[in-house]
Amino acid sequence: MLDKAIEILNKYVAAGQRLAVAVSGGADSMCLAALVLSRPHIAKNDVTVVNINHKIRGRDSDADSAFVKDYCVKNGVAFAGYTADVPALRALSGLGTEEEARNARMRIFADIKNGGAAELILTAHHMSDEAETVLMHLLRGGGLKGASGMPPLAGCLLRPLITTSKAEILDYVNANAVPFVTDGTNADNTYSRNFLRNKIIPLIESRWPGAQTSLVNFAAEAREASAFLDSLIDSGKFSERDGAVILSADALTKPALAPRYVFAALAKIGVNSDVTRQNILDVLALKDKRTGAAFACGGRFRVINEYGSLAFIPAASNPESTPDNAAEIPYARLIESGSLAFGGNVVTRLSGETAGRDGSPGQQLIVDESRIPNSATIRFRRPGDTFIPFGGGKRKLKEYLIDKKIPQVLRGKIPLICDGSEVLCVLGVELSDKLRVADGGRTAVAKSAVALSVERSGGL
Repeated sequence: MLDKAIEILNKYVAAGQRLAVAVSGGADSMCLAALVLSRPHIAKNDVTVVNINHKIRGRDSDADSAFVKDYCVKNGVAFAGYTADVPALRALSGLGTEEEARNARMRIFADIKNGGAAELILTAHHMSDEAETVLMHLLRGGGLKGASGMPPLAGCLLRPLITTSKAEILDYVNANAVPFVTDGTNADNTYSRNFLRNKIIPLIESRWPGAQTSLVNFAAEAREASAFLDSLIDSGKFSERDGAVILSADALTKPALAPRYVFAALAKIGVNSDVTRQNILDVLALKDKRTGAAFACGGRFRVINEYGSLAFIPAASNPESTPDNAAEIPYARLIESGSLAFGGNVVTRLSGETAGRDGSPGQQLIVDESRIPNSATIRFRRPGDTFIPFGGGKRKLKEYLIDKKIPQVLRGKIPLICDGSEVLCVLGVELSDKLRVADGGRTAVAKSAVALSVERSGGL
């Protein structure tokens, strides 16, 4: 009984590995817990049962968590209870209940793994879950990636029951008197997965018996094809900069590989699920649009066309925002200290240094400090800022940064030396014509000449 699940446990779980078994109290997860505890090569002391109370069903949710804890006490296995108030989280994020609950679980699983509490986290996904997942992704336009379903092992997540049918699970819990509770929301067809499980798949099975097995087999083939396409991805097409992942647009010339590059870029910023084919098409369309064109997927991620590249930005980052850990500070403080930490940057002043000025980010700029007024400050950009570039005329700072091809995600993070709304120096990029030394700034011949530079983690 459950031979396929036992085969997966024997293949992927080594004796002595620390395991976390996710248990909700339902028949599937209780079956998994009982099966794991029955295996001779898995020591009970290496197992922790993890229960997550999603607070979706009020007292019923609390009762289910108490049930799981009681089972652990009776069977002498460690219990770890977590709470994720999904209704409250959903009110803040605007996501659906199913997506918010999954995100909460994945955050908790990541904490368990990263904290060293477990090497593998076991979940009770089974064959019906796999069939539902594949069908849901296909219907929502998930493409080949979505059709790949859920492999037995993905990172630290192990799904021993993924090739086991629901009928086999129920036979096991009945034959072994494994206790379980029934989640009342399983009958609520307002949830997409329940609608497929309770309405659609039974209809399909009535016409095509064995359809679930066919979907699972299709998913396995799709995973193989997907893995092959992923093996063709050139990692050199990606770079990281200030919280964004940059994908070179020339990676998108081959239609078969272009979506894979987009999926890979999204994964790098933490977006691993619920990406539809239309999302991918919207992102790919950006490569043929003007610089600055953007696509935003709800509150999940944003992609911007940046001078022949696509910048993938996680939802938590606003490309137009400036760091919130830096206030306006007097330039005089830099004179006193010689070096200042400012908004993720380190601004440095070296008196009497000689250095070239080619206008490239990170280069030292030689300025005549006697021309910097006592009222000057160091800050980030603001609406209405103006700038007189070296050898040029007065213009809006925003227009200047665009012409210099400074990526949108970085424009609000470059420290400036300003006098009111007039920008005297865009540190690491360009100085105002007002601060040029007598010979144009190529050597520090003026006594009041200083070298200003800026360094930022990840670079400007």
